[in-house]
Amino acid sequence: VLLVTEQTPFYAESGGEVADDGIMKSRQARMEVVDVQKVGPWFVHTVKIFGKIAVGDSVEMEVAEEIRMDISRNHSATHLLHKALRTVLGEHAQQKGSLVEADRLRFDFSHLQALSEAELDQIEDLVNASIRADYPVDTLLATLDEAKKMGATALFGEKYGQEVRVVKMGDYSMELCGGCHVIRTGQIGSFKIISEGSVGSGLRRIEAVTGRKAVAYTRSLEKNAQEMANLLKTTPLDLKHRVQALQKSLREAEKELEQMKNAMAKAAENELIILAKDVKGFKVLVALFPEGDAVRLREAAEHMRDKLGEKSIILLAIAGEEKLAFICFAGKEAVQQGVHAGKIIGAVAKQAGGGGGGRPDMAQAGGKDVSKLKECLALGEKMIVESLG
Repeated sequence: VLLVTEQTPFYAESGGEVADDGIMKSRQARMEVVDVQKVGPWFVHTVKIFGKIAVGDSVEMEVAEEIRMDISRNHSATHLLHKALRTVLGEHAQQKGSLVEADRLRFDFSHLQALSEAELDQIEDLVNASIRADYPVDTLLATLDEAKKMGATALFGEKYGQEVRVVKMGDYSMELCGGCHVIRTGQIGSFKIISEGSVGSGLRRIEAVTGRKAVAYTRSLEKNAQEMANLLKTTPLDLKHRVQALQKSLREAEKELEQMKNAMAKAAENELIILAKDVKGFKVLVALFPEGDAVRLREAAEHMRDKLGEKSIILLAIAGEEKLAFICFAGKEAVQQGVHAGKIIGAVAKQAGGGGGGRPDMAQAGGKDVSKLKECLALGEKMIVESLG
């Protein structure tokens, strides 16, 4: 239900900061507060109710302290981040949006390019230095003009009343803000950027964690690093060198494997060329190539065409687990005789539930039904023979 009380300690969602969680208790009910919104002068609590409640009842209201503190850490860190961004990138790096939750903070700002690793490190270091400085966080009410004269940062496009709330963190940061904050910056604990990226033209986004969430995030990274180190039989500090060594070994193995595949392909080419048939003065080769992909199939067909000459027609296929690949080459004299590689390939691929085509002298296609391979090759050979008259 929606519940309104005369007074409330609960923060209503505003300025990018989420609402407080907590509970309410009356003589006959217990309520879980799941959302708070400000509607005009009223704070409207969305609650899950267990028991009975009536207008006029008195309630005891309790904000979830740890969650409020996590939110406050992230909100105060957002102010420090805003200042650090302007210090590192320039005054153009202005806030364009934010989200402050218990688990993380999200900050959108104006900037034209991705931040370098060095810039991110510098920003993170500045925020953590401000946390270690343990600046007092003071709030005061002032008129908008007074706040501007003090040098408080206001958000462009934000609507402010005549009286505003100024949040000041030592002599480092001063912004107009109505949200929840720590008492001293040292309570933030620590600050860790977890991502930075683009969310639009000239708009960047940083996501970060603070306090106990920063500890949990760092611990998770350490655990993953240790698990990877265990798998690679090394230590987390030596992971980089171990991975580099493995990459080098892998590149060498891949190079050797490629050389072996090329040698096997050459051997297969030579074996298949022997199988070429003499049909009316033309060399006709229709065969299944042992293994490889479409690229290797084309290379093999080109090599065979060069060896068999212009009076040749070559139709090759490669069979994968779930698909077929076909290629057809027709020499110049074969094309003059009436052979059309594109038409042959089109019919062959159609037989296997696929499609494709090409020029009279060269065509490629794919098929979906591997079980039709023999029928496809037989059809291709028949069409070649008929084309030769």
